[in-house]
Amino acid sequence: LRTLQWKAEDPDGDRLRYTLHYRREGETTWRALRSDLADPLFVWDTTTVADGRYFLRVTASDALGNTPDRVLTGDHESDVVDVDNTPP
Repeated sequence: LRTLQWKAEDPDGDRLRYTLHYRREGETTWRALRSDLADPLFVWDTTTVADGRYFLRVTASDALGNTPDRVLTGDHESDVVDVDNTPP
């Protein structure tokens, strides 16, 4: 298990919702991990992916409190994360 935690702020003070994606090193396609998270914390069960090196991306949005023309989003990509679930 990997605990992921991040910080985000909205300049208007709106409540944020988060979406997480991951991709394996060397790949270009992001895969959905979890969406509509209310808290900036997620525990990732890494046994759902093959061993390897991964990047994670969190996207924050204030869509719940705004009309479509006022929605703000932002994202951040992690450093590489090593996943190794092979027992010794």
